[in-house]
Amino acid sequence: MRRSVQLCGVLLFAVMALFGCKDDSVVGVDQQSTAMAVDQQSDLNTVPFHVKVQNTIEIVGPPPPPIINAIFEGVGKSRPFGPFELFSTSQIDVTVFPFHQVTQYVFTFQNGDELHFTSVGSGIEDPPGSVVFSGDFTVIGGTGHFSNATGSGTYAGTADTFAAKGQYEMDGVIMGFGGPGN
Repeated sequence: MRRSVQLCGVLLFAVMALFGCKDDSVVGVDQQSTAMAVDQQSDLNTVPFHVKVQNTIEIVGPPPPPIINAIFEGVGKSRPFGPFELFSTSQIDVTVFPFHQVTQYVFTFQNGDELHFTSVGSGIEDPPGSVVFSGDFTVIGGTGHFSNATGSGTYAGTADTFAAKGQYEMDGVIMGFGGPGN
């Protein structure tokens, strides 16, 4: 009896430590704690997913309009998987209002595993140089731990086109992560 009370206390402390931490900075996540959270969460097979990203914006290939081709690179932090690097390509149709945007994302985590997404959204530029955007994302797999991942959610953010920088947050769920067979 005493041993099970001790075990319950240790488990309760671990759960509180994992879920009670709410560091909103983009960097500075303890990788060992993140790995523990992922291992514990992967047994559940469906977890809430929250992301904060800061990125640069590079306009590429033929000059706009009507379609703007852009590359976004940056860093981010996700709960429960920890920090990652971002690379995404986007096509933005500025012939409609609000503009229409389709984006392909790759998040590369510290262990090299990748999580892949697509998104569809819209946005407005008001005042000039300041963009507000939002939409829906879909998880389409990845590599390593995320090879069978699926999921979905929403995103919203802002961009400063004069400074070529943006930031956004994603909220949703991820299922089936943990590697092949999960």
